[in-house]
Amino acid sequence: FMKNIYLMAAPPNIKVDCFSNQSFAAAWKENQLGDGNVLVLFPSLAAIQEAVQQGFDVADIQVGGLGGGPNRKAVFQNITLDEK
Repeated sequence: FMKNIYLMAAPPNIKVDCFSNQSFAAAWKENQLGDGNVLVLFPSLAAIQEAVQQGFDVADIQVGGLGGGPNRKAVFQNITLDEK
């Protein structure tokens, strides 16, 4: 479902690839997803943590769109976190 949204949202000249956690880690280790600039989107903080544990070497992340829900605490504007 999300892949279709990303494909429709991207400009026509932008390549969109979607990976599982395992295939992303393998592609990153092979050549850091190739030359040029890359925007990597993750569905959750847990997915980022897993990618880092599998070798994704990233210095900074930008967090956004972590909406509210049961047992979540607002930590900054629309950023909410739970104990996980």
